[in-house]
Amino acid sequence: MQRYRHICMVSAKRAIALLVITVFLSSCSTREEGQRLEPVFIDFDNIQTLCLSVARCVELETNEASVIASVDRIQFMNNKLYIQDRGQVKAFDKNNGKYLFNVGVRGNGPGEYTTFSNFYIKDGNLHIVDAMARQLLSYDEYGSYVSTVKYHIDSEIDLIPGHIFPLSNGTYISRNMFRGVPNETPVVSILDENLDHFLTIQGRTRNSGFSVADWFSEYHGEILYWETLNDTIFHIDDSGSINPRYFVDFNKNAAPQSFGSITDVYDRIDFANHPETPTFATLVKYVQHDEAHLRFIFTFDHNLYYVKYNKRNKKANTYLILDSRQLYEPLYFTYYEAGQVYFSAYSMSEPGNDFALFVFDDETMIESLP
Repeated sequence: MQRYRHICMVSAKRAIALLVITVFLSSCSTREEGQRLEPVFIDFDNIQTLCLSVARCVELETNEASVIASVDRIQFMNNKLYIQDRGQVKAFDKNNGKYLFNVGVRGNGPGEYTTFSNFYIKDGNLHIVDAMARQLLSYDEYGSYVSTVKYHIDSEIDLIPGHIFPLSNGTYISRNMFRGVPNETPVVSILDENLDHFLTIQGRTRNSGFSVADWFSEYHGEILYWETLNDTIFHIDDSGSINPRYFVDFNKNAAPQSFGSITDVYDRIDFANHPETPTFATLVKYVQHDEAHLRFIFTFDHNLYYVKYNKRNKKANTYLILDSRQLYEPLYFTYYEAGQVYFSAYSMSEPGNDFALFVFDDETMIESLP
């Protein structure tokens, strides 16, 4: 990317569900009691280099059916790799990148979705959220259609779930669709196991219809949330509100002070792209966390950086992602799973293999050029 362009309890069932979520959201409150906004200091004088040439490369097969425009999200099931490419999901062999099939198709027939919001994997199936049709379509790991579930929209609440993802306690988190009036729509809601709304998270509202595939991370009940062109990472706490949790301190390369007063994301993009605006670090995205670490990427001066922040010693290791051979151009994506870190890149030399994933071992990352 260039320079940066109520609680509403209506039944005993919901009361029980609410108790489940309250316990869930408060499960980590003991260790977080008294926490304050925690700075993540990016030391630009001590940047390490992570070169794609030393990673395991999985070239994604390119043919007429598998052409990829953007790697927005990846998920794994058995030996299959599922890639969200804008409005569709493509499956590849996890080990060799061979194209396997596309999951679902846009349309109005059985097993078809009218709009694609996002996808996730749960209980051995892949699920596609069709927000405009208020439905969830399920497919098996081979892409065969299984079922469609319609979800209910509570007219009293007037919130439409957009992006929906499962949480570890069996409930769901949703990023609500923009209702057309800035600063009126709460950003996040919690849905019960039947995808019914019962908890609106307070503290942040949407100011536009701008949407991204990546906006939250959950680990053992602890939920983090972030926004495009915002250097603050928020925490959804046990009171059902969003509060700042981490602040990415870009220090000498931070955005100009005037940038903080701009609330509309499109205005922020225009500001960042203005030729007279000095270059600054921003676009904290693809945040993931576990007990020990916080991970994310950001961009600065047309380059991609990966951060691994140690929660215990409060130190951040920052890596510049590049390819010294100049064969691949790193793209704005990363994903961590099971001790491995994935980056995507576009081939500048082999048009038959346009996209590739580069895989590093999280514990033994090589930080020097070959």
